[in-house]
Amino acid sequence: MKIIKITQLSLVMLLMVSLNVHAVLPRAFSSENKSFFNGGKYEGVMLTEKNELTLAPKITKIATLDMKHIWKIYPAGGDMVYAAVSGDNAQIYKVNTKDGSSTLFTQASNDTAFTSITTDTEGNVYAAVGPNARIYKYGVNGTLIWESILEDIYVWDMEFDSNNNLYASTGGNNARVLNISTTDGTSTEIIKNNETHAVTLHYDSMTDTFYVGTSGRGLLLELDIPNKSYTVVYDTGEKEVHTITTDKIGNVYFGTSAREKSSAILPSIIDSQSASKDITQKMFRNSLYKVNDRKVVQRLFYLTQTLLFALNSDNDNNIYFITGDQADIYKITAKDGLLNYIGSLKGKSITTFVPTDAGIYFGIAQTGEIYQMKHEYALDGEFTSRTMDTSMTSTFGVFEYLSIKPLDTAIAIMTRTGNVQRVDETWSEFEALSTPYNGKIQSPKARFIQFKILLGTETNSVTPKVTSMYISYISENLAPDVLNVRLVTFNDQEAAANNDPIKRPPLNPNEAMIIWHGSDPNGDSLLYNLYYRLSGETVYSTFVNNLKTTYVVFDANTMPEAIYDFKVEATDKLDNSVSTALAKNFEVYNIKYDNIPPNVIDFNVVKSDASHKVTFTVVDKLSIIKSVKFATSSASSWSFLAPDDGIVDSRIETFTLDFSGEKEPVTSVSIEVSDIEGNTRYYSFFVNVPNQTIVVEDNIEPNDNIDATE
Repeated sequence: MKIIKITQLSLVMLLMVSLNVHAVLPRAFSSENKSFFNGGKYEGVMLTEKNELTLAPKITKIATLDMKHIWKIYPAGGDMVYAAVSGDNAQIYKVNTKDGSSTLFTQASNDTAFTSITTDTEGNVYAAVGPNARIYKYGVNGTLIWESILEDIYVWDMEFDSNNNLYASTGGNNARVLNISTTDGTSTEIIKNNETHAVTLHYDSMTDTFYVGTSGRGLLLELDIPNKSYTVVYDTGEKEVHTITTDKIGNVYFGTSAREKSSAILPSIIDSQSASKDITQKMFRNSLYKVNDRKVVQRLFYLTQTLLFALNSDNDNNIYFITGDQADIYKITAKDGLLNYIGSLKGKSITTFVPTDAGIYFGIAQTGEIYQMKHEYALDGEFTSRTMDTSMTSTFGVFEYLSIKPLDTAIAIMTRTGNVQRVDETWSEFEALSTPYNGKIQSPKARFIQFKILLGTETNSVTPKVTSMYISYISENLAPDVLNVRLVTFNDQEAAANNDPIKRPPLNPNEAMIIWHGSDPNGDSLLYNLYYRLSGETVYSTFVNNLKTTYVVFDANTMPEAIYDFKVEATDKLDNSVSTALAKNFEVYNIKYDNIPPNVIDFNVVKSDASHKVTFTVVDKLSIIKSVKFATSSASSWSFLAPDDGIVDSRIETFTLDFSGEKEPVTSVSIEVSDIEGNTRYYSFFVNVPNQTIVVEDNIEPNDNIDATE
């Protein structure tokens, strides 16, 4: 997946247009969608940050050092490059980029790898090995001139300044930068830092400045050679600054290194509100930074690739960088600062690259291959999309695109379709559009579609450009679905778990709602009609029509307590014509709506010299009694009261309170009654009048007389 690396940042959903034809509302795959190019295959074509396809610079294999692991490449003058390889012996080959021939320049039999290589103005070669850090100086014919043994473990990089002074960055114990005498190899320490390694060293000839990248905290240092000191330009906190380059207009670029999986994402995606701190902290371990001429540091990209393995600039101030484990090649254009995905050497691991006037040379680990990317466009190339899923059998319409096509350039588009995601023999063959520009797709109806864009030019200095694409399709209309119709009260919400769907939207104490789940296999917008009736009736009445939400909230006091049936009708007529719109009903039966608490009836006081008892009955129309509590004038705390039969299990229960033997006389009693629906009511009665019966009629609240108050 490549477009996630360079897509524009708008989170645009798949575009939909309203063309009132066919069975359902037409839809489209659009290049404005950030995932449009995900999973595509690039061959001689590159993708710009503007989501535009153009021909890519031409990449060709020019040489192979059989089964060699190329560690470094360095220009050797003319059409020649040096390739330092690792293995049983550290070797340097001199490679002719014109015909691919190579000769062994030198080798260090007791070492496994040349970790750095550079040349002076006279063509002498300086090569470093490690561990057991040493630097060798070879003449132009490969003859050893001197050997310098250092106290470090590794020599990671070497650079000459404009006065032909040689400097080396080392590590293993501390990060150090040394001045190496080209005469005899003696070393002088310039700086020493508590970091573990000085991994990379870069000389900016425009400003006569050395920059150092460290391993440990990932520092970018600027050296003050005369004073043998340094300034910390930036602390990345990303473990290792692995590579540094500069352009010719005063900008410094540097990349960090860690071991993660691959893809590059523009920082504003991460910085947006949609990105959580968890994502930022866990996914993105590597970055590409820019330091301008005012020493202001800006992070250009986050990466989750193994590392920014190589970074360099060309004569036009374009910046190139390569990620290691996917061999992905990127270019930041100098004129607009936009990122371009050039392509990938699939199955390869690029370890080094170097720009020259003839192009950029890449070295490949393990296979020993050397590739050249020229400063010119390939004459032809193609982009093949992933298989795009319409979710069901669909008819495809026009493939509309916008392009810039200079003279002597060409653009062609083809499509094929199938009903399995992975292309196999059941798929149709690629077919051209009905007309070259914005033609109708000729492939048969199917669930999946794949397109191929072919670009061509007769001269390698110009390229055609496809700037936007839009693939329309229409799926067979299917009826919507409705499920899980529920009646929800405030009490239901209070008792539900926090993740229960009935918790939304929140209800007020005097509200209730009917809620359901609706969906459409075509993704159509839905309208809902809600109907109700008393259980046992045959005709529904309308509750609400043309509802766009999957719930309706109502005043709980406006709906009588009863057993109901409900019917929800879902229709997709918003996105379909009258003749093709479909609807589906879902009915639920015997839904109890109980918003009235239980009643206390037949409250009876029996009092004599030897006895003081109270009896009463609790009745609920629809729900089982859940609990009864009481409190008295002599004991104000609430206590549970069991019914006379010992178990609360019905809608009618009889209770007895025996106050005989109480030390203090009981003058009043309060009663709390609740049903299983959460409805609760409180009663208060005077009980100091002997042999009285207080009748509280069902559904009639007690009045405010002296005998019974609620």
